[in-house]
Amino acid sequence: MSFQTEERDDHLLIRAQKESLSTDDIRALENILDEYPRENVILHLLAVRSIRQASVLKKLHDHRKKNDLSFIVIVNNGLEEELEVTTALTEQEAYDILDLEEMER
Repeated sequence: MSFQTEERDDHLLIRAQKESLSTDDIRALENILDEYPRENVILHLLAVRSIRQASVLKKLHDHRKKNDLSFIVIVNNGLEEELEVTTALTEQEAYDILDLEEMER
C-alpha cells in the first residue's frame, strides 16, 4: 500500500510511503478520500520527491474546501511551489493551519 491512514479526533492523517506518487497512487488516494467524505485531511508527503499528477491534488483540495473541510499537504523539497493547495512544511504547522481554518468556519 502506498499510503498509511490514521483517524484522529478532528482529521484524517494520510502518510505517503513512497518517494514518488504515480497515477495509481493518486487513484488510491482518491479511494481513501471517498471513504471519508466528511473528514478534514492532512496529507503527509515529506517522503515524496515527485508527484505525477499534481493537478489532481488541486481538485481534491478544492472539493474538500467547497464542502467546508480542510485539506492540508505537508511537503517540502521544492514541491510546495508546484502545488496549488494549502501546504505546510511540518506536521505542527499543518495542525496550526487546521486549527485556524476550524476557527474561521
